[in-house]
Amino acid sequence: MRVTELQMDNFFMTHPLLKVKIGILMHSEKSDYLVTDSGYHLSREYVIRELVALHMYLGNRLGENLNPGTVQSGIQMLLENPRLGQCLVAWCEKNRILGQLEIKKPFEVWHNASYWYLDNYVVFPEFQKRGVGTEMLNYVKRIAHTEHPEYISLYVGTQNIEAKEFYSNRGFTSRGDLMKCKLS
Repeated sequence: MRVTELQMDNFFMTHPLLKVKIGILMHSEKSDYLVTDSGYHLSREYVIRELVALHMYLGNRLGENLNPGTVQSGIQMLLENPRLGQCLVAWCEKNRILGQLEIKKPFEVWHNASYWYLDNYVVFPEFQKRGVGTEMLNYVKRIAHTEHPEYISLYVGTQNIEAKEFYSNRGFTSRGDLMKCKLS
């Protein structure tokens, strides 16, 4: 699905300091720019550096000791191999990356249906509680209607009460550490 400029305006969030854009980084061969599904060109080097920083922040919050070089290689692998998933990013003026999540598309035998698993869903701390995460999730739900996954799921640690509340307020139900949102 290609989101047009006009449609993209629906995803802009107004904040005194932010005008947020959301898009999926299209799988591409190595070049100086990454192109989003909405046609924006973002500096490959800058985006990868910021995605590494987001992953390092998330890993630290989860008590993981990540290797930045390994994370960078993983990000590059994801961007070059569509079968591994898609990377959705939020950015604002001057292409400042605010957050990201990865969409993985497994198949569930129990339901004879595909679903979307959201992985590494993270927003830089200075942009949290400003609607960035909500706008990213709204974007995912909107584009999901074109591929018709049965539901969206993600993992949230049992102790992360704030995140569980965030997702519950956006249509997700909790099954232990797994949060699911049925799509209709």
